[in-house]
Amino acid sequence: MKIFLRNKIKAFTLIELMVTVAIIGVVISMSLAGYSGAEKKSNLDGGMRILSANFNLARSNFLSGLRYGGAIASGGWGIHLDVSSSTYLMFADMNSNGVYDSGEAIVNSGAQAFSLGNGLHFSQINLGNTLDVVFHGTSTPLASIVSGVNSSSTACVEIAESSTNRVDGLKINAFGFFETVNSCQ
Repeated sequence: MKIFLRNKIKAFTLIELMVTVAIIGVVISMSLAGYSGAEKKSNLDGGMRILSANFNLARSNFLSGLRYGGAIASGGWGIHLDVSSSTYLMFADMNSNGVYDSGEAIVNSGAQAFSLGNGLHFSQINLGNTLDVVFHGTSTPLASIVSGVNSSSTACVEIAESSTNRVDGLKINAFGFFETVNSCQ
């Protein structure tokens, strides 16, 4: 008499495999959504850090006596912002009037043009549509802050991320200090 032993093969059923794939799909989609939001926040934070660094660069240019087209920038070095643009300029105040004038931001002469970065734009300047911050002194105040014809001892600039409208602000004062804030309001 022969006895046949049947080998039992253990395996996953089709339903178990489908449930596992569905769970993996949900986990992946949740992590991608979180990554996308973190990337946008990172872009905004990076844009704010670069703007702050460029304000510091303008101050350093003045303090080091950096020349503009071979001449000393007698009025100092500054940053010019315009709310209608996603670019801004570092300029040499050659006529000492405390504001950006045409011809004071020629790149080959030492000035620089900067872009906020992908998907970022200026959403608000609390003093108006333009802002000039010029570093010109080694004693108080270190900087002049002018928007159009209005001068102030402080200003606030907001940068927004275009697709989410998430906003961060940068407060600037005449002592040359910067502070990142959630909003200028």
